[in-house]
Amino acid sequence: MKLINKVKGSIRLKFSVFTGIFLILLLAVLSVYIYRTKEKLLYQNLLSRGGNLVRIYNPLVSRAMQFKDDLTLISYMQNIIEQPDVIHTMLIDSNGTVLAHNMVGEAGKNYSNDYVNQLLKLDGLKTFRIRIEGHKYVVYDFCIPLFVQGVKAGILRVGFSTREIKLSLGKYIENILLVCIIVLFFGILGSYLFANIILAPLNRVKEIVEDLNKGNPLGEITIKTQDEFSELVNLIKELTKKINDNYQKHQQDIDTLKKNFYAYLQKTGSSMTGEVILTDEENKIVYINDTGKTLLHANQEDITGRHILEIARNVEFVELLKKAMKNPDIPVVEELKSTNHKVKILAIQNESKDLLGIVVTSN
Repeated sequence: MKLINKVKGSIRLKFSVFTGIFLILLLAVLSVYIYRTKEKLLYQNLLSRGGNLVRIYNPLVSRAMQFKDDLTLISYMQNIIEQPDVIHTMLIDSNGTVLAHNMVGEAGKNYSNDYVNQLLKLDGLKTFRIRIEGHKYVVYDFCIPLFVQGVKAGILRVGFSTREIKLSLGKYIENILLVCIIVLFFGILGSYLFANIILAPLNRVKEIVEDLNKGNPLGEITIKTQDEFSELVNLIKELTKKINDNYQKHQQDIDTLKKNFYAYLQKTGSSMTGEVILTDEENKIVYINDTGKTLLHANQEDITGRHILEIARNVEFVELLKKAMKNPDIPVVEELKSTNHKVKILAIQNESKDLLGIVVTSN
C-alpha cells in the first residue's frame, strides 16, 4: 500500500500523466485539423475535376447533338465513365428523355421528375449532392446545360462518387492514429526520463536531508548542474559543513567526556575495598579488581571492555545480576553461596529509564 501511495505521489508519474494529457489534447486538435484539411483538399480536388470534365465535354457533346451523331455521343459517355470516381454520365434532352447513357439500357427512358425538371432550368454549371439507390456513398452530380445554335437542347450530367475519398480518409485516420500513438508513447517516455534528469539533483538533496535527519555524518556533495538546484546544493553544502564541524566537535567532546568518565570510574573502583565491578550502559566492564573476578568465576586476564554476561561463569551471580536489572535503582543484596560473600548489585538508570551502568560490590 505504501508503494502504491508512493507511486501515486511521485512527481515523475504526475509529470508523465500531465504530459500525456497535454499530448492527447494537442494531438486531438492537430489530428482534427489535419483531417479536416485533408478532407477539404480531397473534396476540392473532386469538385475541380468534375467541373473541368463537364466543361471540356460540353462543347463536344453539343456539337455531336447538333449533327445527331449518336455513336460519338455514346463514345463520349464511355470516355467520361472511365474517368476516376465517375459513377454515371448521361445526356438528357429538354423533355427529360435520355439521349445517351453510360448504361446502354437506359437510353430512351424518360427521367422527367422534379429533380430533372430543376436541372433542365439551369443556365450554367451547378453541382448537387445526391444519394443514389444501391450506392452508400454521397454522389456529386455535375450538371451543365447544352446549347445547340443558341437554343437549350438538354443537360449533361456526370456523377462523381465519394467512395474513394471516404476510403482514403479512413486510411488517413489509421495513419494519424498510429502516429499519435507513437508520439504519445515516446512523449510520455521522454517526459519520464526528462523528469528523472530534472529530479536527480532533488533526489540527491532528499538523500542529504535524510542523512541529516538520521544524524549521519555527510561526505562531499557533488551535483553536476548549473541551475537553481546548484544554488540549493551550495546552501546545503554550507549547512552540511557547519553540521559536520559541529558533529565532529560534539563527537570529540563526547569521546573526551566518556574517556574522563571511564577514568573516573576506574579510579573510583580502585579506591573501593572488597570485590568491585563497574559496567557501562552496554553492560561492558569498565573496572574490575582481582577479587571481583572471583565473583564471576572468570579465569581470563584482560576482561575490561567485555560484556559482563559474556565472561561470567557463576550462575548464581548471573541470576542475581538479572534480578537487579529488572529492578533498577533498587539495591539487590544477597549472599552468594558459591563464594560465601554478601553481594550488593545496583543497576542505575536515568530519567528516560535508559541504563547508565551497574555497580557490584561485596563485603
